[in-house]
Amino acid sequence: MAKAVFCAVVVSLFAACAIPAFSLDAAADGKAVFDKKCKMCHTDTKNPLAGVGSRLKADELKKWILTPKEMKADGKMPAVRGLADKDVNDLVAYMSTLKK
Repeated sequence: MAKAVFCAVVVSLFAACAIPAFSLDAAADGKAVFDKKCKMCHTDTKNPLAGVGSRLKADELKKWILTPKEMKADGKMPAVRGLADKDVNDLVAYMSTLKK
């Protein structure tokens, strides 16, 4: 019984450590997507996204990327086209790290 509990604890700790590493990789990949697709309009001074990860949830960020007119009908942001699902998810992971 003690061995089973010990194994369960070890597996839980391993899983808890593995999840943040995946998130960091996704955020790093998302930074590359941002640099390629978004940085031409969203700079530090023009349309800044500083703190967006503090203001918006992941599903809201995804809507801004894929269907921005649903978020703000009179907004100027176009939908980001040509991204694979993984790229969208990675971009959301990166933008979620942009906190104040």
